[in-house]
Amino acid sequence: MTALPQFLTHYYKRTVGPFRHLTEHSTEEAELLLQRLRDSGTGFAAKRSPNYLAIRLGLEARMREQFQSKGGLPSRSAPYYLVLGDCDWLLDWYPNAAKLVVPLAAIPPMQISFTYGDSFPAMRVQDGKPYRGQVYTLAELPGVLSAYGLPQEWNGRRAACSRTVYRGAALGRRSTPGVHCPSFHTARSSHRAVFGVT
Repeated sequence: MTALPQFLTHYYKRTVGPFRHLTEHSTEEAELLLQRLRDSGTGFAAKRSPNYLAIRLGLEARMREQFQSKGGLPSRSAPYYLVLGDCDWLLDWYPNAAKLVVPLAAIPPMQISFTYGDSFPAMRVQDGKPYRGQVYTLAELPGVLSAYGLPQEWNGRRAACSRTVYRGAALGRRSTPGVHCPSFHTARSSHRAVFGVT
């Protein structure tokens, strides 16, 4: 049985800082920021499709609704994304990359949710796998890990790390290492998405 990692890792561009996310801005501002990223031609975000923001907003709304239906108490609408454990190949996603490690225990259990694998494919791909389209609570993770293991254990350098999005409110926007920002949402415990910290 795969042990539940006791920490989360947030990967980010050092010059921008941690816990900065497009969907925390208005749609117009986010589209402008995304276009600047595309124009720069550097980093993973520069390759995002023209409809990326609309898809991302829809996925975040679905994840939030599922999390709340399980008793989740997100304190913000836009999530922060982290990985359950680590997945250092994500440093390749950002020019001048950095990472911040947050103890899992620092986040209230009902302010963090998980997808199995990266939230984008986890919530969009329809290939019959039982973890697709699912959002899990922290209490559900042992069963998920028992059934499937950690994505980063079997999926190599693909979008397979356990990411986490913590949706809670315990920390400040620019928190110090060891404490996560206000609220995450999907913790990819399944892969990579932690739901918004506020």
